[in-house]
Amino acid sequence: MALDLEHPGRLSGRRVLVTGGSSGFGRALSLALLEAGAKVVTCARDERGLAPLAQAGALTVPADVSKPGDVSALMVLARHSLGGLDAVINNAAILPRVRLSDQSLADWRRTLEINLSAPWLVTREALPLMRGGSIVMVTSGLGWFPMEPYNSYAVSKAGVNLLTRAFAQELGGRFRVNAFDPGTARTRMNPEAGEPPERAVPALLALAALGPDGPTGLCFKRDGRVMPWDREPALRHAGR
Repeated sequence: MALDLEHPGRLSGRRVLVTGGSSGFGRALSLALLEAGAKVVTCARDERGLAPLAQAGALTVPADVSKPGDVSALMVLARHSLGGLDAVINNAAILPRVRLSDQSLADWRRTLEINLSAPWLVTREALPLMRGGSIVMVTSGLGWFPMEPYNSYAVSKAGVNLLTRAFAQELGGRFRVNAFDPGTARTRMNPEAGEPPERAVPALLALAALGPDGPTGLCFKRDGRVMPWDREPALRHAGR
């Protein structure tokens, strides 16, 4: 099974929430969605980074998606301005560079709050605004194996992988819940990478456009192919 990257499906008029829209994958995806005719609401802690998206036509709000009050305000905006949502892209994340044995408790908690609890919270709060549609959890290859000094990030993304499968199992029916591994790209978290974040956009557009007959409970790579959940193929894919 693979996504059709050349014909992602109808996006015009589709109401899409993108978290972490101020840079990287979130900004690239939000701009592409707007170009495709979608109605976009996006958020980030970096208010200045949201300005170009607001100028392009997105609804923007400064928000920390680990805070219930900020998430509630985000949903109020989506309900009042768009009348609901058709897709949610849980993209916001942080990447601490510290060994587990040296990491403070506050930093550990913050990593899990942003990377794991926030996708759960955003999804839970978005469901009453959705009659169905697509929910995407942006994960990472590090969700399959540890790598110093990014192990707390790896732990959080491993949690995102299981969160994806758990939501897919619970929701079923009208909802499509999938993970997406964008691979290495040049973002704020990885500024030295060679590939631009736009390389991940076609697959993200295809996932945002999924209808009720689309796949659910899977993880997709940016080439549109499925990333296996079982460990050994994933490690071979990662070159380990």
